Amino acid sequence: MKNNYPIRYAVMPIIAQTGWTHGLNELERKYEPIVYIPSKCYLVRSWEDYDEKGEIKRRYKVVFPYQSTDDGWRRVEPDFNYLTDECINGYTAKEIYKTYDEAKKMATEMNKRIVSEKIAYMSYDSTLKERIDKLREDMKEKEEYYEKLASQIQKTTADLVVDAPKKEQTIVVKRQGSARLRDISLYEFIHSWSNEKYRVYHLDEREFEQLKRVIQNDEKSDLSVFEKAPLIINDPKGWKAQVADSSNLTNQGFYLEDGYMHYDERVRPLEETTSNNVTDSGIKAYTIETYEDVITSYITNFVYGPYKTEVKVGNKTFVKKIDI
Repeated sequence: MKNNYPIRYAVMPIIAQTGWTHGLNELERKYEPIVYIPSKCYLVRSWEDYDEKGEIKRRYKVVFPYQSTDDGWRRVEPDFNYLTDECINGYTAKEIYKTYDEAKKMATEMNKRIVSEKIAYMSYDSTLKERIDKLREDMKEKEEYYEKLASQIQKTTADLVVDAPKKEQTIVVKRQGSARLRDISLYEFIHSWSNEKYRVYHLDEREFEQLKRVIQNDEKSDLSVFEKAPLIINDPKGWKAQVADSSNLTNQGFYLEDGYMHYDERVRPLEETTSNNVTDSGIKAYTIETYEDVITSYITNFVYGPYKTEVKVGNKTFVKKIDI
């Protein structure tokens, strides 16, 4: 996977305009949380703060996988400022959790807190009870409405697994007859070598360890035995980087171009593009990333067409935008 951040749950605020506030020269819109929901998140940073008593308070920077835009709730990934290396689409959370239920319980408590804080500022008169009941009813309606969003996020983030084992991201690259282990990910390789003709092969973990031992003994070894499962074929003059499902060579259509994943049913099946001349030329790379890993890694940069907002890979469906 391109993003190997730890996956956790956190409480996500739904921000909306709640009124107006005095700005520097005029009234400005006031935005604040109107309800909280549980959501998976990428954990991108954690740190400790100390108060005047010397007590420790831990904080977390998380990125929620779906964020609100003018065009609905869109799938995102962590984004960083190039100069400062600071996460620019993250949220500071006081707590993170390993289960949906834990986060949901805390969201319920925080929603009660919103109501309680508003009640504290209410004037006391004969309509107080009525106004409190209305406030609680409004919160109940918001919770029920945004529960739909929480459920959809949970459903469409099956690819984000809490405590998933970390997958090795190094790859082996063979160029000009010499193979070496490179401390870069497959996705860095794809970006850096987009203008070169190359082929990437999938290996399981046992085969990859075997490959590393082979090239450690002889960098110029014959590696054809490790080339049974083509994964990506890049031809700058043709379909760019075609992503291959080696378990079904007729199941093609996905390809990478300029950092975006595309789908075109006219892409020829891999078996029709395979020839000894192509196989033995260009650069080769070997990885434990899978067909599904590659497709999933570009879910936020997928060109769906004017009306399609999801992509199906095997028995899993990945959704770029959700509406409620």
